[in-house]
Amino acid sequence: MVTYETIDDKTFKVTTIREEIDVKALEAELKDWQEMEEPSDEKLIELGKVMHPYYMEKEHRIEDLEDKLEKVK
Repeated sequence: MVTYETIDDKTFKVTTIREEIDVKALEAELKDWQEMEEPSDEKLIELGKVMHPYYMEKEHRIEDLEDKLEKVK
């Protein structure tokens, strides 16, 4: 939504953003990441260790999800 306000002969554009947060989806994703097990050697050879999400994203993504859930609760 966009509105305009004039204060002291100055006009301001005021925007409002409303974003739905699916808390259940965030909690489910957080649970999935927390329960992710370290991949087997076979899986690492198949994907390459540096490309596996367990090593690339796990800790960072868990922190992001926990922070976001804390903010919305």
